[in-house]
Amino acid sequence: MGQLTRRLALQMAPALFAAPSSIYTKGIGTVSFPKEMAFGERCRLARKHGFGAVEIRCVTDIAIPHTAVQCAEWKRAAASEGVQMATLWASGPLYADGVMHDPDPARRQKGRDALARAIEAAAALGVDSILVNAVRVGIGAKLMHRYEDVYQRFQEGLQSLVPVCAKHNVRLLVENVGNRFLLSPMEMRAFIDGVRSDWVQVYFDVGNVLLQGYPQDWIPTLGKRIRRIHFKDFKFDTNYAGHFVELGEGDLDWKATMAEIRAIGYRGYIVDEWTAGADFEQRLARSSKAIDRILALS
Repeated sequence: MGQLTRRLALQMAPALFAAPSSIYTKGIGTVSFPKEMAFGERCRLARKHGFGAVEIRCVTDIAIPHTAVQCAEWKRAAASEGVQMATLWASGPLYADGVMHDPDPARRQKGRDALARAIEAAAALGVDSILVNAVRVGIGAKLMHRYEDVYQRFQEGLQSLVPVCAKHNVRLLVENVGNRFLLSPMEMRAFIDGVRSDWVQVYFDVGNVLLQGYPQDWIPTLGKRIRRIHFKDFKFDTNYAGHFVELGEGDLDWKATMAEIRAIGYRGYIVDEWTAGADFEQRLARSSKAIDRILALS
């Protein structure tokens, strides 16, 4: 079983040798490759290890192209390896250029402008969805903005971009992350529904949610709003804290999670993400195999 824990092995023993369903496309984030590596080489290695898609994290990981020629080169590189571009992770430039929850209207406008540019870039690349985690209530013990203000300003900012999304046929997918915001499945559902547009939906991270709840509880509440899924695993310690670990090495109940993913009729990308280390290629192989085993759970 290699890196897989005994717990995960027991969960999937009956289906261990079953082929993963073709209704899912395995993806890997560009952040899981060395920063200096060319985009085409990342696509080649992704395909080599069984991934059918890459998720592009811009600015902090890889500078996305902005000209038509550059976009065409990326599209050719991905197509030549038989790899799709699943999602554009655009939160980096939002924090760099402006934040959508800032009390200053000019700063909020900069955040909206940055996200509008990301929508245009996604369309040029042929990517139909953008991962957004563009706001923070606070960091550590420091409260930065009132929760209610963040909620209202971010929701209004997303609403203002719906016409841009519709023009370019690109969705904005709000992810549950460690930003002390949208802390329950019912609240996230209400927030998304409050935007009142199918162009703003959910990117659900099964591992990020474990400090606040359980993926098998969130998934049926969010239901069809979930348009992308991140796979991560999390290991608790004795102080109700913990850390992220490789798939299968943590405490996530993969069997229950997969049951709920199937129950909502989810189809599409399943993306793993982690920061590249010296053994990144060996980890790509482990990640791909672990996803196959998880998808085979019944």
